[in-house]
Amino acid sequence: MGSFGLAALGFILGMVVVPLLLRWAALLHTTLGLHSGAFLGPPKRRLLWATPLVLLVHPAPYFLVGTIVIGVLTARGRISGSWVWLLVGFCAYAAFMAMMLLKVRKRARSARNV
Repeated sequence: MGSFGLAALGFILGMVVVPLLLRWAALLHTTLGLHSGAFLGPPKRRLLWATPLVLLVHPAPYFLVGTIVIGVLTARGRISGSWVWLLVGFCAYAAFMAMMLLKVRKRARSARNV
């Protein structure tokens, strides 16, 4: 498989993993944040009991650690060059998603100010 194919595969892998990581981050924010409401009991309550489940059972932290390990090994030159192209495609999708999220956030902010 050529470098373009591996970059495309990394981009497709990013399509699966990056939204998973974003959902996991939102889940962590919800679990660790302060909540109030009739069904949650007294105001300013945290869902700390769910934090170990979110950290250990959800697959996103393992994908994150694997991506970091592959990135470090690639930067040190300890694994083959095909991983570099896979990582380039993955990072390209992550950058694309970051730009889209910033654009949506900017548009939502400008809509609130009108």
